[in-house]
Amino acid sequence: MTVRAVGILAQRVDTPRLVLRRPQRGDAPAMAALLNDWDVARWLAQVPFPYTERDARDWIAQCARNWNRGINYQFAVVARAREGGERVIGHIGLRRSAEDLASGSAELGYWFGRGHWGSGFGTEAARAAIGFGFDELGLARIWATALPDNDRSLKVLGKAGMVPVGTTMQTYATRNATLEVPVLAVERTGWRAFTAGDAAGRGR
Repeated sequence: MTVRAVGILAQRVDTPRLVLRRPQRGDAPAMAALLNDWDVARWLAQVPFPYTERDARDWIAQCARNWNRGINYQFAVVARAREGGERVIGHIGLRRSAEDLASGSAELGYWFGRGHWGSGFGTEAARAAIGFGFDELGLARIWATALPDNDRSLKVLGKAGMVPVGTTMQTYATRNATLEVPVLAVERTGWRAFTAGDAAGRGR
């Protein structure tokens, strides 16, 4: 994974098959098309449904404001040309509440269009975003939640080095419900050990 710095903070993360970059206004049609799918939206806590291009444009504008404020670092996930064309296939990002800012933490969130499930893109992007959080933002801890029956997401988070640490209550606007969900997390020291072990495994 290569992080390319633009100015003080990296604006883009490159992985073997993906580019994680800041969302652009022109991404709105692709994002709306991918998110206006109940099979995608039903797993997400804060996404309106149906999802329109206006929703996407508003979200992209909000991303820019929050990046500049240092509280939210969101990336459009783009497949490289050899993976079927340089197009947006999903999103991943780190969000920091007031509590996270005080503790040096961030929440990882992501989604991918249904046609890109099962490809390993989620794990690849999650590892890249976590690396960005520790290497670029200097975080101490990154955490995430997933619905307890979202086996795909729980598997992705585990492959990205996260381990279960408890549960929390989370409101899902798409389901009009507040549900108890598992929390997974990785500490900076745990991430270093995980990536070192992963690299050693690939070298065998």
